[in-house]
Amino acid sequence: MSVSVYGFISGITTESQDAHNIWRLQALPATGAYLIKSLFSHVPQSRSHSYYGSHIHFSAGYKEFYCVDNEWLEEFETLLSNLYWNEAEIIVTWSRERYTWCSNYSNEVAPSEPNAIRERARYESAWELKQIPWNS
Repeated sequence: MSVSVYGFISGITTESQDAHNIWRLQALPATGAYLIKSLFSHVPQSRSHSYYGSHIHFSAGYKEFYCVDNEWLEEFETLLSNLYWNEAEIIVTWSRERYTWCSNYSNEVAPSEPNAIRERARYESAWELKQIPWNS
């Protein structure tokens, strides 16, 4: 059975930081790892698609991947440690778990090196939310 893992990495970034992030994504292996370069797509900051900063989104379908294991998390957090970003989130469809990360990003001081993880959280379910009327 294939299990989808999808999410995003977002950041209020400059053009040079975006270039750095794209370079880091392109440096990922083509095969042989959980995170490979073809999984990722970068949307630069623009008023119509990514208003507050750039957006990196990704998705994968892994065989019998019922929960995120430590190796996957290590690869993902290593990638985060090499990017400019301020928040990241993943969802695992089989377990319905949601994982979030926040960086040490500050809008008062432009980072001179990639951001570090400030906090991380894991949620039992990404879907058990209160339903609201469609047209509200």
